[in-house]
Amino acid sequence: MDGSLNAAEFAGMDLILWRDKDEEGIELQQKAITFLTPHARSIRIIEPPTELPEAGDIIDAIALLRWDAARIRGLMASAIEIYRTDEISAVVAARRSDNQAQDAAYTEEFRVDKTGVYSVDPTGVKGDQWICPALEVIGRTRDFAGQGCGKLVRFKNWEGEQKICMLPLHKLIAEGRESIQSLLDLGFKPHYSR
Repeated sequence: MDGSLNAAEFAGMDLILWRDKDEEGIELQQKAITFLTPHARSIRIIEPPTELPEAGDIIDAIALLRWDAARIRGLMASAIEIYRTDEISAVVAARRSDNQAQDAAYTEEFRVDKTGVYSVDPTGVKGDQWICPALEVIGRTRDFAGQGCGKLVRFKNWEGEQKICMLPLHKLIAEGRESIQSLLDLGFKPHYSR
C-alpha cells in the first residue's frame, strides 16, 4: 500500500474491495485488508467475475463488458464479508465464556503466548517445544446467502509483519493442506518438523 495513505481515514467505514483478476490483484487485496482491518467497521470482498479478462477490474466491466450501474450494484451486494468488528468481539466473548473448560484441557498439552504455540513437556526434561507462531482466529466469514463460511485468522509472518487470511471451512477438512499452503504463502513459518 502507498505509505502516504492514512488508514485512519477509513475509520468506522463499511468497505468493499474489488481486486484485479490476477495474482497481483490477490496480493494487493491482502495488503489492503491488513492495512484497513484495524480501522474499518467491516470489509467485504468481490471475487472478480469469470467473464472479466485476465487482470480485469471494474473499469473493464464498464468499458469492455458494458455493465451498467444496476449490474455493478448487484455484484457489490453479493460481496463476501470477511471482517466485521461487532461480530469479532461477539465471537471472542462467546469463545471465552462457553469454552473455558475445553480451553483449560488444551492448556495441559499446549500453551500459547505472543511468541507462538508450544507443546508442553509435562516432565520438564526437554522443555516446551515451539510449534508455530500464534494463529489467532479473529472472526467468522460468510457470504450474504449464509454460505461460503470460513475463519478469519491473524498471525505474524517470518518478517514480523501482521497478516490476516481468510480460510474457507471446506479447506480445513482432514489435514487442511490447502489452508496451510495459503498461510505459508503469506509467510507463516511453523517449526521445520511440522
